[in-house]
Amino acid sequence: MTAPTSPRPTIALAAGGLLGVVLAGAGTLWLRAAADHLPERIAVHWGPDGQPDRYTDLTGAVTTSALLTALTPLLLVAVAVLVDRSARSVLGGAAAGTAVFVGAVSFGSVLAQQDTSAPVALPGAVLALGAVAALAVGIGMLPLVWVAVTVSPWLWLVAGLVGGLMVALTSARVVVDRDGVRVSTLGLS
Repeated sequence: MTAPTSPRPTIALAAGGLLGVVLAGAGTLWLRAAADHLPERIAVHWGPDGQPDRYTDLTGAVTTSALLTALTPLLLVAVAVLVDRSARSVLGGAAAGTAVFVGAVSFGSVLAQQDTSAPVALPGAVLALGAVAALAVGIGMLPLVWVAVTVSPWLWLVAGLVGGLMVALTSARVVVDRDGVRVSTLGLS
């Protein structure tokens, strides 16, 4: 006879996947509400020199941001379904954190290009909210992370690299003016 299993890992997994879909919907509504304050050509990719090298219209930006925000966490959910049940709660938390991070970066980078002379919500607030939400998800996962890094010490290196990447990405500064779009992070432009 097998021991009964807790439904928590599956609930965490479902919540992590669902959060991406909810954030994609909210981000889509926010971009549509700010449509009058966004340029016709929206920068969606920047080269190594910090200058935009790919543009799209609002529909393309909304579609790309929504799909990335909704589908990236669902990919983690799909992986979790294929692996051992014990990994589901960790991957559920990772899916939720990924949804928050990808949503904040993708929708926030579009909102950062809005006309700042108009009285609209600041994109910095979107990025700050995304960082706080991702931090909250991360704090909720700390006990699991502690177990993982004590069992596999090489994960400290991975955690350090991911943490450094998070700092670099959340400290990014986007400036849109007559000279174009400039992106800098950690004092590098």
